[in-house]
Amino acid sequence: MAKIIKEGDILYTKMDGKYQLCKILRIDEDTKTFHTLTYNPLDNLPKLNEIENLDVFIWHAPIASFPKSTILTNIPVKEKELTGYYEFLKHTDFKRFIDETGEDLDAIINNAAQFYNDGNDLSSQGEYNEALNKFTEAINLFPLFYEALDNRGLTYMDLGQWDIALLDFKDSLGINPVSFLAVFSLGECYFRLKEFQKALEHFKQALEIEPENPVGKEWLEKTEKNLND
Repeated sequence: MAKIIKEGDILYTKMDGKYQLCKILRIDEDTKTFHTLTYNPLDNLPKLNEIENLDVFIWHAPIASFPKSTILTNIPVKEKELTGYYEFLKHTDFKRFIDETGEDLDAIINNAAQFYNDGNDLSSQGEYNEALNKFTEAINLFPLFYEALDNRGLTYMDLGQWDIALLDFKDSLGINPVSFLAVFSLGECYFRLKEFQKALEHFKQALEIEPENPVGKEWLEKTEKNLND
C-alpha cells in the first residue's frame, strides 16, 4: 500500500552511505508537488529530539515524488521554515503568497513603487549602481513589477552589461509579453553583443508591436546593414 505523505512529515533516503532527510512544508494537490526543506546529509539517522536542530541545506525544493523514502516522524511546520517556500511563491504564484502570508498587497505595491521612483531618480543622476539596488528592492518586494525589471535592465545597459540586461528584459516579457520596450531592448543588447541575427529577429518583433515606431525602424535598418556587410 502506498504511503500517505502529510505536511510536517520527515522523510529520509540513504544514498552513498549518507542519510538524506527532508521535511514536507506544503503539498500542492493541483500540481501534485511536494514543497520541501532539505537538511545537510548525515552519517547516522538523528534522534527525534535532534531533528529540529539540524542544519538546513536547502530551504525550499519542489519534488514530484518519494518512491524510495521512508517516513521517520512528523513535526508540525513552523513559520520560520516557510521562508524559502514563500520566496518561491513570490516569484511563481503571487496571489497564493498573499493568501498564505496575509501580507498587505497595497503596502507591498506602495513600498515597491517608492524603491522604483528612487531608482529612477538615481539613474537620472548617473548613480547607476545605487539605482540597481533600488530597482532590485522593488522587484524583490513585488516580482510582477515589470517596469522595475525594464528599468533595471536599462541601467545595466547604461553600464554596458548587455548580457545581464538581457535577463531582466526576458523576465519582463514573461510578465508583459507585448512590451515594445522590452523586445526592442533585447534587440539592442544582442546588437551590442554583435549577435546580429538575434537582434534582427527582436527588432522585427518590436515593430510587430509598434509598426510605425521610428526608432525600431532605424535599428532594424542598422542591423540589416551589419548582416549584409
